[in-house]
Amino acid sequence: MLRRGACVLVTGGTGFLGRAFLQSTIGRYRVLALARDPAAAPAIPGVEWIEADLRRPLGHVRLPQRIDAVVHLASVREPSEGAGPEELFTVNAGATASLVEYAVAAGGRRFVYGSSGGVYGYRARPISEVMEPAPFDLYTLSKRHGETIVVRERRLSTAVVRYFFPYGPGQRAGIIPRLASSLQAGRPITLYRQGRVPHINPVFVGDAAEITRRALTSPRSLVVNCAGPEVVTVRELARRMAAILGVPPHFVSGRDPRVGDMVASLIRCKRALGCTPKVSLDAGLQRTLTVL
Repeated sequence: MLRRGACVLVTGGTGFLGRAFLQSTIGRYRVLALARDPAAAPAIPGVEWIEADLRRPLGHVRLPQRIDAVVHLASVREPSEGAGPEELFTVNAGATASLVEYAVAAGGRRFVYGSSGGVYGYRARPISEVMEPAPFDLYTLSKRHGETIVVRERRLSTAVVRYFFPYGPGQRAGIIPRLASSLQAGRPITLYRQGRVPHINPVFVGDAAEITRRALTSPRSLVVNCAGPEVVTVRELARRMAAILGVPPHFVSGRDPRVGDMVASLIRCKRALGCTPKVSLDAGLQRTLTVL
C-alpha cells in the first residue's frame, strides 16, 4: 500500500480528469506533475509542476531520480495540427512504455494507467473486465496498446482504469459538452435505432478521481472499470439536460448500424477497490450545466 507522503509522478494533470485527481491527492502525497507549460498549470497545494511534452522522448525531461508511483492520465484523442495519427500511439502507447521503464529505474512500486471504456467496443450487455477488448478506432486501439504494455509488466504493481464517459464542470470535450452545445444552439440530437441505443452510464469527474486514487493505493494488479451509478439512453440524457438548461430537445434518426450500448459493470470496482460512485446522474448534470 502507498504510504502517506509518498512521491507520485502524474501525467495529464492539466486535463479535465487530471485536475480532479490532483485535487484528490492534496495532503496525501508529494506530487510531481508533468505539463507542457507549467506557467499555465493550476496552482494546487502539494503539486510541483515539471515541463514535459510526451510527444517527445522522455529523456528530454528532468525527472526525479526516485519516485514511488506513476499515474499516467495524459492522452491524445486527436492528432495536433500538422501531426498524423502516429501521434496517438506516440503518447498513448509509446510514452507509456517509456514511463514504465522510468518508474522501474526510479524505484517505483505502483503504475496506474488511465484508459478508456471504448477499448471494449459496443456490447449488448453490461461490460465486465473479463471481456476481450475490441477497439473500434485509432484512439481506442492506441489506448489498448498502452494497456497491453502495462498489464504485461511484472516489475511493478499495476492498475488499468477504464473510464466510461467522465463528465463534470469545466469539461470541454466529451458526450455531455457536445449534447449541451447542440441543445443550446437548437441543433438536433442524433438517435440510433429510434433512441433504443446507446445506453451508457457516465461517471462524474469527482467519482472518477476517487476511483483512480483507490486504484493508486491498492496493492493488487488489476484492470477496473470506472463508470457512473445510473444507466441511461442518450435520448433520456438529452431530455434531462434540456430540462436543466430550459430548452426544448430536438431529435433526428441516425443510420450507423455499428452504434450500440456501452455500459460498464461496476462489480469489480466495488469488490477490489471498495468504491462505488456517489454522485447521481441528476446531481452531476445539475452541477455541470449550471456553470455553463
